Amino acid sequence: MTVTNPRIAKFGTMAKKLDMKSSSNTDDPVVEDTNDIIYSLPNDETLYAITRSGHCKSLFLISLINKFGKRGGFDTIIQRISDKERWAPIETVNILAALVGNLHGVLHRNFAYNYIPKFKECVFQNILKSPDSNVRNFNKDRIDNIISAFDSLLKRCYSLPEKNQIIE
Repeated sequence: MTVTNPRIAKFGTMAKKLDMKSSSNTDDPVVEDTNDIIYSLPNDETLYAITRSGHCKSLFLISLINKFGKRGGFDTIIQRISDKERWAPIETVNILAALVGNLHGVLHRNFAYNYIPKFKECVFQNILKSPDSNVRNFNKDRIDNIISAFDSLLKRCYSLPEKNQIIE
């Protein structure tokens, strides 16, 4: 039996509806993360990022992203955007969405499946339920930057039709 055999994979990690291809391979490239289940840490620790050819081969950068995650950086991003008492300004949401969006290619598959839907919900709630003082600062460029960050992020967790529906 090979290590990628679905019989020995953790429950819920294999049969996802992600391989719906686009009209051509160059239109919407997909991150090849099927071998991510091979990588693991002792004591079921979360692995946040791994090296991937075509995205990042820097072990230093990957180790920094993993340290950032272990110290609660990704959770802090969600808490900051979700804070209802101190609303995150659209500039902050824009920067944080771009930061996470630029990491889409190196995020570990299991972490991406858990984190990206939560991140999407808190960003969308921040934008949709923002107070009037924050809505005044919205402009087309900032919203477009957030949408472009989510364009690459959502491909990791959703099929292409689902991604397009969410973005619209």
